[in-house]
Amino acid sequence: MKARKMLAILLGMLVAIPSGAVMAQKPVSVTINNENVVFKDVAPFIDSNNRTLVPLRFISEELGAQVEWDQVSGTATIMKDNMKVILTVGQTTMIVNGKTKEMDTKATMQDGRLFVPVKYIGELLNVEVKWLAKENTVAITPGITSDAVVAKVGDLTITAKEILTQLDYEMMMIQYQYQYDDSFFETEEAKQYMEQRKGELVDYIIKNKVALIKGRELKLEPTVTEVNNEFNKTKEDYETAAEFEKALVNSGLTAEGYKTQIKDSLTISNVAKYISKNIPVTDAEIKAYYESNSGNYTMAPGAEMAHILVATEEEAKAIKAEYDKDTSFAELAKKYGTDGTKDTGGELGYIAYDSSYYDQDFLNGAKTLEEGQVSNPVKTQFGWHLIKVLNVHKEAYKVPLEEIKEDLKNIIISEKATEFIYSQLDEWGKEMTIEKYEDVINKL
Repeated sequence: MKARKMLAILLGMLVAIPSGAVMAQKPVSVTINNENVVFKDVAPFIDSNNRTLVPLRFISEELGAQVEWDQVSGTATIMKDNMKVILTVGQTTMIVNGKTKEMDTKATMQDGRLFVPVKYIGELLNVEVKWLAKENTVAITPGITSDAVVAKVGDLTITAKEILTQLDYEMMMIQYQYQYDDSFFETEEAKQYMEQRKGELVDYIIKNKVALIKGRELKLEPTVTEVNNEFNKTKEDYETAAEFEKALVNSGLTAEGYKTQIKDSLTISNVAKYISKNIPVTDAEIKAYYESNSGNYTMAPGAEMAHILVATEEEAKAIKAEYDKDTSFAELAKKYGTDGTKDTGGELGYIAYDSSYYDQDFLNGAKTLEEGQVSNPVKTQFGWHLIKVLNVHKEAYKVPLEEIKEDLKNIIISEKATEFIYSQLDEWGKEMTIEKYEDVINKL
């Protein structure tokens, strides 16, 4: 997933530092929140690409990142929050959360110290970096930290990280769905979307917090066993425990942190189901839906079919003989069937006689059967079949409303659910203390 902080480097323009002999000879100053930074032994400098480089120690001491230096490979790893940046001395690329990004300059060794380009690293660590030409100064303004509180709902808080993580995910999905390259993030469309979406996400997550509080009050939280079962299901998707652990680390999670996410997700789901049970659906609504969608419930000529597939005609004849002695077709399918339907009595569901998804020889054999009849062996490209039919319709027919009334009710509930659930959460929210910090939201 692209981290929100990565977007800064995609959306921003690199600071261009004017070239010239006079400018290059002047010492470079660095300020943080307008306070001068004192460099004890080595000072920042402007390289041949007109980029300001600062000693690696500055990144850890002044910008609060964790730094690891591997002298053998000549690589520096810089970590803060959910951001991980790897630079190698002499290279114009960096690895940001596993993805390669181009720079127009490189990390450099000078006076026995590693210097890194402050513009790239600063923006990735969510600080604003500006070049003040007249003062020959790099001005740094720290951004909102990931744990900054943007809103409170009762005793629960919403942090900047929650908002930015969700925004990152949405942008990633948009990029994936429409196959946009990274230049998409430089467009006005992307910028406007992100600005608008930040506020919407705050409101969306407030609703989730309301659901969590009500879930706790209504005793709708999942059990420890339910949480562990979901956790283990995810873990089983990975070939090894090590791969699962790595995935957790890459997501900025611990095992307990992930279990907390699972618990919250299941709680919200339980609350949604609880609310949905109270969604009113009248018989008139069901009938209106049935009539307006009648085409979906008009069936072509066909029948509910079941079969037993075997390799030879002799096997099929022997099974038919057993059936004729009043042995259950489902039992015979389970005993002799050779395909995936044998454990469900050979059932295939309702099949239209003109279906293009089934073998024509199979359908021709089924067409000749009357209600409840079982065929003699029918040969197809797959082997030999015994075919049983029920609910036979030689002409097109409309499924009676009473047969599907409950299904239609669930469809209508599903269509009403989002609006109904949000409305209920808003009502519950009025009973709680909710605070939004617009000044923090605006700085995200």
